[in-house]
Amino acid sequence: MQQTTMRRAPFINHQENTRGLQIDMLLSLIGIYIICFYYYGPRVVVLGVLSVFTAVVCDWLFLLFSRRRVYLTDFSPMITGLILPLLMPASIAFYVPVLAASFGIIVAKGAFGGTGHNVFNPAAAGFAFVSIAFSGQIFSYPVPNPQIPLPMFPGNDVPMTVSPASTLSANGIPAYEIGEMLLGAHAGPMGATNILVILACLLYLTFRRTVRWEVPVFFLLTASFLAFLFPRAPFSGVDSVMYEMMSGMILFGGVFMLGDPVTTPTRDWSKILYGILAAFIAMLFRHMGRFEEGFIYALLIMNATVWGFDMAGERAAAKIRRQKRLKADKSTDVRRPKDSPNKSKSRKTPKDSNPKDISSQSKDQQPPKDSKPKDGRSKDQALPENEQPKDNQAQTNDPKSPEDNQTQSSAQPGDIQSKKRKKSKKKRK
Repeated sequence: MQQTTMRRAPFINHQENTRGLQIDMLLSLIGIYIICFYYYGPRVVVLGVLSVFTAVVCDWLFLLFSRRRVYLTDFSPMITGLILPLLMPASIAFYVPVLAASFGIIVAKGAFGGTGHNVFNPAAAGFAFVSIAFSGQIFSYPVPNPQIPLPMFPGNDVPMTVSPASTLSANGIPAYEIGEMLLGAHAGPMGATNILVILACLLYLTFRRTVRWEVPVFFLLTASFLAFLFPRAPFSGVDSVMYEMMSGMILFGGVFMLGDPVTTPTRDWSKILYGILAAFIAMLFRHMGRFEEGFIYALLIMNATVWGFDMAGERAAAKIRRQKRLKADKSTDVRRPKDSPNKSKSRKTPKDSNPKDISSQSKDQQPPKDSKPKDGRSKDQALPENEQPKDNQAQTNDPKSPEDNQTQSSAQPGDIQSKKRKKSKKKRK
């Protein structure tokens, strides 16, 4: 018997392996860090390195304590470590992303079985933890200034301000223009401000099929539709869409976090519903939530409902397959040629007849062995000369002697065949 081996999770239907997907995500996040380095200086790099180092160490310690093999090609903890500082202001204390990475890897990932088994997004869980514990630092942002880099240990001399998302939550109009928000020249989470770079990353990830387009596209379309219908500030629906999509972390999270293949449904239509419902909950948190940004909490709620989307998707797929089989069976029955009426009539048997009775009747209809023929003679009685068969007459007219006839009659068929074979052999020689 052939032995079957189970591969490691995550189980992703993709033309490349999991390592290729993770490399694409790393390259996109590094592009975001380059823009952050331009606006805030080298402190951004230090925050990213500390967060990545903490995430990798915590992941390896979990694997060692659980007696599992450490895979050096697993870049998932590095992705978590890179995402976390991008959700925070550039002036955040160094220990905050370290705590967030530790909580996300140990609690949200390791407790559920490690890579491919986590129910919640580790980066979202880590940020939710520190946003509640250190909300004062998380939601106060420095003003980006490419000419003056941010110091390694910022003090009171660093100007701090609120983000456009905070202004919208207070039913105010942001003081930034659309062009400044597209280029990232405004306060906010350091990785979620440059809209053009995030959109370029979305195109790259969807083209590479690292992120399935159904989740982020339907999420952003639904959020834009809700922002158009229910503006939070006294301006038009179009302006509401522009400011809502370019403020906070809704665009960054929809591209880099919501489409995580481990924490999203498997079926295409369930991915669409997943993105639509996530947009409803995120916009509900924006309108009624305590904090200026509710995307992270909406994402965690949706992560907890993925199993329901998967079950509904599998049941719907099974029902569709069953209907297709029934249609295929009906089409084959229509194409199958019907029997001719003559054959069908000949095959019919009377309902009351029994096969055993029919066989017994056929036996009764056969004449008995000792029965006399129609002319009334018995088998032993000889026929008259006039009624003898032609073969017998030919034998009587044969001029040969009766002895020759006896020899011919006594000859067996096997002897005659052997003689013929001998003659044929002599002729061949």
